Amino acid sequence: MARKTAKHVGKRYIYYSCTSCKQSRTDSTRAISENDLLRIVESKIKERIRNIESLLNSFSEEEILTIARTSHAEQISFYSQAVQDMQTFRIHLHGSLAGNLINASESKAFQKHYDEELSRLEAEISTLQKRICSAEESLITELNWADIFRQHKDVESFDRAAVVKMVRKIIIANNHEVTVEFVCQQEYERLVRFSKIKR
Repeated sequence: MARKTAKHVGKRYIYYSCTSCKQSRTDSTRAISENDLLRIVESKIKERIRNIESLLNSFSEEEILTIARTSHAEQISFYSQAVQDMQTFRIHLHGSLAGNLINASESKAFQKHYDEELSRLEAEISTLQKRICSAEESLITELNWADIFRQHKDVESFDRAAVVKMVRKIIIANNHEVTVEFVCQQEYERLVRFSKIKR
């Protein structure tokens, strides 16, 4: 998305367009005025905040705890697989060195990288396991991302700093159709998924 300016009859106008549009002229189907864009983005942000509030209010504290622990377990599974992969790569280093696919210096650098990654992954797994065992910490972790949005639930108009915190990307498609990609999308989709299961 690109911010551009134009003058007409002595007035200066600000508009936004898709970055794939031609630079020499405005693509009218993919250009939108700044005021219209802000109105649409604010509307979508407010809708996302309402949805998060509604989803969280539909769960009991115990259900949110279950969601958090399920999320932690999924992350542990992902990191555990990454640990196995890293250990396999490290084992294959000796064969790569013996087969002259890499030299001693490269082997040492790879070894250091794998060791650092293994330490990081094992620390992540340990932290997640502790969170699963601690109900309070699991709840705090699960709700942290939602607070990015919920702290603005009573705000009528958002400043740039607030928008940057909540929005990852804005896409302008044909006919002024605006798509807003929010931060913490995976966490939001997890709530939606559990809400559907609950029904």
